Amino acid sequence: MNAAKTAKTLQEVRTALHEMGLGDYPVTVIPTEARRGEMAICVTHGPGAFGTQMETLDKYFSVNLFLHWFRARKNYLKLTAAERAEITTHPEIWEKEYLANNVQTVHLN
Repeated sequence: MNAAKTAKTLQEVRTALHEMGLGDYPVTVIPTEARRGEMAICVTHGPGAFGTQMETLDKYFSVNLFLHWFRARKNYLKLTAAERAEITTHPEIWEKEYLANNVQTVHLN
């Protein structure tokens, strides 16, 4: 992926995260260890090894597919670390239950 396309992809990811309310997450482009000159997009959403989403910027990369992970957890990711620690289900299952409960609440009012 050339520099102009990489910059455009970086901006698309930042914009989409901002629209989801996750705009405070750092989005960077880093070199991969797989091939010389190959780059990956990296979004840090928490501490440790599991607090990073990363994908190689190659011909198979899709912004929409990369952002799917964030869309499926956007409300979960807005919780504090303490609130997340209390949840005992998978984040995507929690997200679906959260959205279902909020839709019911809206319709009841």
